[in-house]
Amino acid sequence: MKKTCKACGKTKPGAEFYPHPAMADGTLNFCKSCIKMRAKYYRLANPRVQEYDRHRSKTPKRRAHWQATRCAGDNRI
Repeated sequence: MKKTCKACGKTKPGAEFYPHPAMADGTLNFCKSCIKMRAKYYRLANPRVQEYDRHRSKTPKRRAHWQATRCAGDNRI
C-alpha cells in the first residue's frame, strides 16, 4: 500500500506511516518523518515543554537508562 503524506506531499509506502485505528486505512495521514519534525519544532518552540523534558530527564529511571546506554560501548570499566 502506498499513501501520500498531507504535510510533505510525497507518496511513501505504508510502513512509513504510524498506525491509527480510527483512520479508514488504519494509518495516520502524516508520514513518520513529518510527525517527528513537527514534534521536534513544537518542543523547541514551547518553553513549558522544554522545562518538562528537563525535569523528566532527571528521574531515576531515565538517568539509569542514560547511564546504561552511555557506558554500553565503553570497555575501560
